[in-house]
Amino acid sequence: MTIWLYYNWHQLLLILGGGLTASAQLFRAGWLVGLTCAGIASTVIGAIGLACRKPSYSALKTENEALTSESEHRRTVVSALIRLLLADISRTMQLTTKERISIYLHDDGAFVMLDRNSSSPALEKHGRTIYPEDQGAVGIAWNTGSHFSALPRCGTPEWIDAMENKYKFPSTTHAEMKMKPRYIVAMRYPEGALSTPLGVVVLESDQTNTLGPNSIDDLRATPSWETLTAFLTSHSDALPRMSMARSKGF
Repeated sequence: MTIWLYYNWHQLLLILGGGLTASAQLFRAGWLVGLTCAGIASTVIGAIGLACRKPSYSALKTENEALTSESEHRRTVVSALIRLLLADISRTMQLTTKERISIYLHDDGAFVMLDRNSSSPALEKHGRTIYPEDQGAVGIAWNTGSHFSALPRCGTPEWIDAMENKYKFPSTTHAEMKMKPRYIVAMRYPEGALSTPLGVVVLESDQTNTLGPNSIDDLRATPSWETLTAFLTSHSDALPRMSMARSKGF
């Protein structure tokens, strides 16, 4: 009770002041003039106390802007480090202008692409940034742990069949793909029975005989991959998420 009074005395005075003033107005007795004054005084003192104890709108706005700026700066640093590590993985694995590596975060029933790296500016461009969790090699690897596929030549009936039936891409989607993959390697991360899965990494090539089932082991062997998965695990709260966007009305 003592602690409550210490932090909320101004609210008690507001209530008391309002009650005393109302009582004086109700009975309108001459001797209640003093009671009215006491009520007014209590109300004023309580209001002053409330104003002093509660931060102003400008103070709250300044604090919110500072926190927002700090959060944006943190996300910028995280994005820069992800890009740097993906570039180092590409260099270590000697990926060419015919390949690319993309990393995705799973959240709220979908995948968000965190970043992508390729020596080809055209292949590095981001197309869709949100992917349904049941589409593509991303969705298969998420459910099975890893995935490898060697596809027929782009544009053939067999390739179209794989895109639409195996990977569940609508014809309008795979027709607009900048990367027409022949080889796809995907792996869920982080690995380990005690690790909580975060997302999927995907390697793609539009040439034959450049990627294979052993490419997953080659990826695991790169020092930057271990660093990247450890970083994403420890900084997952700073990553862009679908649930965060939806909670803000997007």
